[in-house]
Amino acid sequence: MKNLKIYCIALIAGIASLQAKAQFAASENLDINLIKASHMVQGDMWYNPGTAQPECEYPKGTGKHASYAGGIWLSGKDNASNVRVAATLFRTLGMDFRPGPLDAMDTISFATSTDWARIWKVDASTIGSFLLLYKSGGAAAITASKYDIIKEWPAKGNIYAKGNAGATLTISDEMAPFVDANLDGIYNWRDGDYPKIKGDQMLWWVINDNGGTHFLSKSDAMKIEIHIAAYAYNRGSAVDRMLFYEYTLFNKSDEDYTNFRFANWTDIDLGSPFDDYIGVDSAYRMGVTFQGGTDGPNGLNSYGANPPIAGFSFVEMPGDTCLKTKTPFGSFTTFKAGLSGVLRDPRAKNEFYNYMNGMDADGNPLGSVLGSEKLFYDMETSTCDTLLAYTSTSTPRDRRFTLSSSGTTFLKNTSAKYSMIFMVTDTNQHLCPNLKYSELRDLADTAWRIYCNPLPLSVKNTNKTDKFFNIYPNPAQTILYVQASVNINKEATIQVINAIGQTINVPYHLNADKYILDIGKLASGVYSILYFDGVAQHAQSFVKE
Repeated sequence: MKNLKIYCIALIAGIASLQAKAQFAASENLDINLIKASHMVQGDMWYNPGTAQPECEYPKGTGKHASYAGGIWLSGKDNASNVRVAATLFRTLGMDFRPGPLDAMDTISFATSTDWARIWKVDASTIGSFLLLYKSGGAAAITASKYDIIKEWPAKGNIYAKGNAGATLTISDEMAPFVDANLDGIYNWRDGDYPKIKGDQMLWWVINDNGGTHFLSKSDAMKIEIHIAAYAYNRGSAVDRMLFYEYTLFNKSDEDYTNFRFANWTDIDLGSPFDDYIGVDSAYRMGVTFQGGTDGPNGLNSYGANPPIAGFSFVEMPGDTCLKTKTPFGSFTTFKAGLSGVLRDPRAKNEFYNYMNGMDADGNPLGSVLGSEKLFYDMETSTCDTLLAYTSTSTPRDRRFTLSSSGTTFLKNTSAKYSMIFMVTDTNQHLCPNLKYSELRDLADTAWRIYCNPLPLSVKNTNKTDKFFNIYPNPAQTILYVQASVNINKEATIQVINAIGQTINVPYHLNADKYILDIGKLASGVYSILYFDGVAQHAQSFVKE
């Protein structure tokens, strides 16, 4: 996509063979709503390392992308006050993370990492249809290959768990979350257990930083295991422009890390890569990217006169109380492509650590080295004049930023959780002088509320059946039949209700003794049919595949 991304390849040819050993190709898309985003099994995301092309398509199907690449950084000081770091950038530079959980010795072999090099992807609709079939016929009814993800879910004690290339996994510790139907503490789909997910689609995988040499940061390992859940909703509303990320960290070292920080770095590339502005909204703990003028040139991956505004927000850090107490975030920093200057691409542990602590690569406070180029933009306004005043001496260009948590003490044998949301506004001429930054803040308000109060799923209700009427086939793809057990009278009505209680307009007609519903345009998911016979209301659930 852009030559600046791959300028370093020649510089690292001498260690390419070593780095190749640490690379794992597995990836998976989160693609149930308006965003189609790729995620790699070593913690990096939003791009294709093989083609150097962006894979954060928004709106899905347009060929335009709202970001180029991203990943996580960790840093802290060990018991001897030495800096330790684990980070991602571009894969040609090396990887500090590998797939899989750490063992009792806080290590993992390359072979075990290979077996765990998988991202498990499951939709709520698949779980819903699994439960309907299980209720009617037990484990013997679960034969379709689409239910393999439920059978192979990497949960505690699952003897059917499968990893990369069908590798058998032995799982004795808590891993992927699940609903334990018989409360025995062990995952077994034959008992009716199933993945416990948020959203209408979820990815789950596990990585660690002690699987090999830290080629990127050149740091000693921190011995941190990270469980990642990435999920999204498809509800025909603003939530369809959000991706949710939950990172649960386990400190399996013998170190009590001080000033421990979690960060996400983003090579944001909002459409065309060379004309972006960035800012920080401290109230929402959010890094922001927007266009001052037309995103161009018009062509592949350019939004032209209709760019969105993008934001990446911390919604949970240690010390938070959801929607009540917000711990201040740590820092918002930027760096440039290249190995020269104090804002250079980081290549060593102290450089990563400095960026995560609001300094330049050499450890100077950023305000003293930026000269005429302002960095910290206080996005407290929705007026274009004020927004651009913060960037009036800046040239829009290829931007990268790091949004870091505040520092905490991360004790050994404890866990911590960090969560973030990526969100984009609509593509509706968000250009000066009419750029409306308030629209991103409104979206962030919605995102925070949904994170703290996840939208309800109908999966839990699929075991309830009202014998007053029958629906079939279930699951269904295009046509659904609703047939009452008594004669349909002229007062009878039906409604289709989605998982958040909204009535969905679905074409239907009455043919003799049954209603015929055209559900072909419904999004995949679990829905309810409400049948009112003129006296009482009756309900059943169905799954749209």
